[in-house]
Amino acid sequence: MARITKKLTFAEYWVEYPQKRPVYTDDTSILERYGDNIYQPGEAGNFMLIKNINHDESKMEKDLKGKYVLVCEEFYYFSCLKPLNIPIGLRPRLPKAQTSYGVVMEDASGFINYVKQRADLCDKTDAK
Repeated sequence: MARITKKLTFAEYWVEYPQKRPVYTDDTSILERYGDNIYQPGEAGNFMLIKNINHDESKMEKDLKGKYVLVCEEFYYFSCLKPLNIPIGLRPRLPKAQTSYGVVMEDASGFINYVKQRADLCDKTDAK
């Protein structure tokens, strides 16, 4: 679960988040190797892929298809090895199919609060 705090173009993300540019290395103890700021702006609106461990050029077209990078400054990650059991009554109801008109969702504050109160059970979080 993540709270989106900014919407940036890929070029803006490149400039504003240099700390998220990956360091290419086989050393798994170096956290910077996992950076996701991998598209350097070039001429005429094109981008160059920065060498990284997760994406190669075959992913560029799909990655750059969207206009924006969504920046999250609060996130909660529960892995399959350490899942969080969400009570059925708090689970958000998801639409069964994609629609052209969207779907009205119920208030998710109960679900959000439940997850936030269990931040200590997360594999990773930046919750303060």
